[in-house]
Amino acid sequence: MTKETSPLLSVSDTGTRSPKMDHQNESQEIVDEGFEYVAEQTGLTFFESLMTDEPQAGETEEMRWLREVRLKHKHMNWFQRPSLAILCSLVMLVCLGETLCITPMIGLTMKKVCEGIVVVHGEFDKPSDDVLCDPKEVQSVMSGISSLTMILTGLACTFTSGTWGEFSDRAGRVRIFGYMALVRVIGNSLHLWALLPSTPYHKWLIILAGSVSSLSGGMLALLANANSYISDIVEADHRALSMSIMMSAVYATMGLGPMLGSVLVKSFGGGDRLPIYLSITIGSLATFLCFTFLREPRHEEALKLSQATFIERRDSISSIRSNHTNVSAKLATYGRYQFLRLLDVFASVKTLWLNPAPDGSLIPRYTVLMLVILDVFFLSMTVASMPALVLFATYQYGWRSVELGYFISIGGLGRAAVLLVISPCLLHLLRNFYNPLNHSIDRIDVTCIKISLILLTSSIITVLIGKEHQEALFACAILQALSAFCSPTIQSAIIKYCSKKFTGQCFGAIALIRSTVMLIVPPILLRIYGSTVSFKPELFLYIPLTCGICAIILSNFLHIIDDATMVPK
Repeated sequence: MTKETSPLLSVSDTGTRSPKMDHQNESQEIVDEGFEYVAEQTGLTFFESLMTDEPQAGETEEMRWLREVRLKHKHMNWFQRPSLAILCSLVMLVCLGETLCITPMIGLTMKKVCEGIVVVHGEFDKPSDDVLCDPKEVQSVMSGISSLTMILTGLACTFTSGTWGEFSDRAGRVRIFGYMALVRVIGNSLHLWALLPSTPYHKWLIILAGSVSSLSGGMLALLANANSYISDIVEADHRALSMSIMMSAVYATMGLGPMLGSVLVKSFGGGDRLPIYLSITIGSLATFLCFTFLREPRHEEALKLSQATFIERRDSISSIRSNHTNVSAKLATYGRYQFLRLLDVFASVKTLWLNPAPDGSLIPRYTVLMLVILDVFFLSMTVASMPALVLFATYQYGWRSVELGYFISIGGLGRAAVLLVISPCLLHLLRNFYNPLNHSIDRIDVTCIKISLILLTSSIITVLIGKEHQEALFACAILQALSAFCSPTIQSAIIKYCSKKFTGQCFGAIALIRSTVMLIVPPILLRIYGSTVSFKPELFLYIPLTCGICAIILSNFLHIIDDATMVPK
């Protein structure tokens, strides 16, 4: 069994660790060390890693940047110094502001739709609270609004997520967090205004107002920027664990947010609007902190290098413009110029298209592409299916904002517990049997991915089998929570193959692909649900079930490269 020490401990600390136990006690040691490892990592990883202040022989540029950034911020106050604790706190603020709105917005939208139905039917004499609408009619209109909002949201996220990733390489991670939080505040404010009783009902007003927040790139762009932040402050071989801790903070907030919203709706006056007011306040606080107190973790050389690369590419595109006097030639040149600018939005995706290995092998390229496809399947089974699943719960079980809040909270808090406790234990256990690799996907990654995909597929099967009982949805939430380590494992595996100078572009490319999935899959599922809700409302679940089966099959073709020289740099 390989002895593993924390990268956050000094040499003197690691020298005092207990020796290995005898072979007959090895299994007990794994369990004991696993929980010791969790306590050690979840506490100490929240402080910056201890590494020597002096240059080391053979030090890479990436390690030099990391060391110099730590030296630069060494004498700052702990609440200003870039660290995993600061990142988690900031992301939790933004996520709390986002998740507080989820279930109240659904409730307010359903009330607004009911008002619109009343107007169509000409029932003006009844107060809005006394009007009873046909649930199937409300569900049909809601699915249409949700699917159109998803399309606009997906388009906005697709065209902005990759741009945010590259922009963070040039402008810095913290500034991007500030811009994202500000856009969310504006979007939530407009969405609330569109749903107020004093605002006349209009379907497209609700759709457009609900799509403004997506200009921030959505949650996927936020997580991509958080992963880029981690890559600036954490060594390569400990990024997966750091990403898991960050994701646990996100999922914990995603669980607490709807639950807090449900408590506010149930305990105080103001109805569904009170959580939204709190959300806007929290988002404003996050924006203020990003532009005042927090410090940038990215090295100045890296910022300048990314800026120079951007200017070079921009000048290359601009060079096609000419001074033709002929109108048709001008129009053709202008059209080509705008087309190239449009393609430039997707420029970050090329970072995932690896060059051939030194021996000409394309295995690394195919491995990255398979990991991306697995991430697409994972997203289709979880986040992308959630809008239709929420509407299914409101129709099948009569759930409203309070019940939905509890359901989402179970999933969020469960994922947080898995990433904070079970995932580190599992990683530590697997490292006793397999050697981790920094240049390629390893057996630890493959095992984690397979386990999570099996759990995800089981969660969909559970709902299909027990669709008549609401307990099946809670069982689904628990099983999906147990698979939470799939996403950070896949993303940390992908980043092993990418250039460390442009990590923002790489994570931005992943976010762009995920945004494209969110553009396509949720509206499809919502359309299927809206068309089949009257006779077979669970039919849409067969699409994520198919994705799960395909993902399990595909995971068996992931190829591990033991020789680091066979991976293109």
